[in-house]
Amino acid sequence: MNYLATRWFCVLRGRKPDKQEVLKTLYGAAITPLVDDLWDSEGYNSTQIINKLKDKNESSDSIVLVRYLYDNLLKEVTEDFNKVFNKAIAAQDVSIKQLKKERLSEKELRQITFDKGGYSILLNRVLLKNPFKVGEEEAIYTLGALVQLTNDMFDVYKDSQSGQQTLYTNSENLNELHRQYLTLINEFLTQIAGLGYKSRNTKKSLYEILVYFSRGIVCSNQLLALQQKNNDKFEINKFSRKELICDMEKISNIIKSLKYFSSLCRGIRMEAI
Repeated sequence: MNYLATRWFCVLRGRKPDKQEVLKTLYGAAITPLVDDLWDSEGYNSTQIINKLKDKNESSDSIVLVRYLYDNLLKEVTEDFNKVFNKAIAAQDVSIKQLKKERLSEKELRQITFDKGGYSILLNRVLLKNPFKVGEEEAIYTLGALVQLTNDMFDVYKDSQSGQQTLYTNSENLNELHRQYLTLINEFLTQIAGLGYKSRNTKKSLYEILVYFSRGIVCSNQLLALQQKNNDKFEINKFSRKELICDMEKISNIIKSLKYFSSLCRGIRMEAI
C-alpha cells in the first residue's frame, strides 16, 4: 500500500519521486510490517517500542533492524512527519481494542478505523517534499479511511476467525455501511477536486484511485447479497469462507469492477477539477 499511495500522490502533483523521496518511501515501507509485528506478536505499545528503539542495550534482532531503518528515516524527514507519525502510532495503540472480547460500539470502531487508515496514508504523503495544499491533509485522511474500510471488507472472513472486531465483523446490517462507503467516496472526490492541482494530474490520480474503490464496491455488494439471502441480516457465522471472501480474479468480479469504475468516472464533475 505504501508504494501505491506514494504513486497516487506523485501523479497528483505531476512529478515522479526523486532519489531522496524514494529512499524515504523504502524505509517507511520496510518499517511498517516490522513495527506491526512488534505490536501484534510481542504485544508492545507505541511507548514501549519507542523506548526500545532509544535503548542501545536492546539487542533483539527485530528491534535492531527497526532502529536502523528508523534512525535513517529520521535523517531525511521533516517535522511534519514526526507530527503525523505520533498520531499514527497513537491510532495503532487504540486499535489494540479491536482484539479484545469486550464488544466495541459502532462509534468507537468507526473512529479507530478512520484514524488508523487516515494517519497511515498521511504518513506516505509527508515523505514527499511538495508542501500540502489547503485542505489536502483532510482529503488524504478521508482517502486513508476509505482504504481501511476497503481492507476490512476484504478481510472480513480472516478478521472474524481471528476475533478482530471491525465495522464489518460487528455489523448485522450492512445497508448503512454500504451507503456510507459510497458517500465517503463522493466526499473524497469533492475534497480532491478543490485542492488546486492541475486538472490533468488530478484526473489521472483519481482514475488510479477509483480502480481501487471500484473493487471495494464489488466486495461490499457481495456481502450485501449474503445479507439479503439471510432475511436481510448479516450473521457472519452463517456464511462460509468462500461466500465471505471476494475473489477479484474471477472474471465476473473483474467485469463488475470495470462497470463500477466507469460509473464512478462518469460521476466525477470534471468541470470542477
